[in-house]
Amino acid sequence: MRQSRTSYRTVRSGPVANWPEQQPRDNWLSAKVSATLLVDGKRTSARLMCELFRRLGFGDVTAVHNAEDALAKLREKKYGLILADWNLEPLQFLKAVRSDDKLRRIPVLITASELTSEQVVLARRTGADALILKPFLASALRSKIEEITSSRNVSRIGFARRWE
Repeated sequence: MRQSRTSYRTVRSGPVANWPEQQPRDNWLSAKVSATLLVDGKRTSARLMCELFRRLGFGDVTAVHNAEDALAKLREKKYGLILADWNLEPLQFLKAVRSDDKLRRIPVLITASELTSEQVVLARRTGADALILKPFLASALRSKIEEITSSRNVSRIGFARRWE
């Protein structure tokens, strides 16, 4: 008797079920970002975000639930992207990252459920590369990551050429 095989996509349910399949440009993008550090105080949100990153092709995603753990992880390993939730008061975390010579070039994307214009200005002044409002689509997250990693690479190349 032959057993039928069910594909992974048909078994999934819930909010993850409607996420898009990985696209070729996701492979290119995940290759640009060596590892991702996700800083989110809510475990369910962190788990969903990790799954979303994996669906986009990012294999190395580490989730932590507070700024102290995030700074410790950043000192242990090299990360290519930091995704931090606004509810964790990321401004002190951002200041610590931007003041450290080894960490200051890592792109930081802030997520939030709601933001005022003052909070947006404050986050940008503190060193956030971009902000994205929750809930967001995988395509919006992909676009933000492309935007901040491209702008970081262009600025590094331009800076290096000026001084060579």
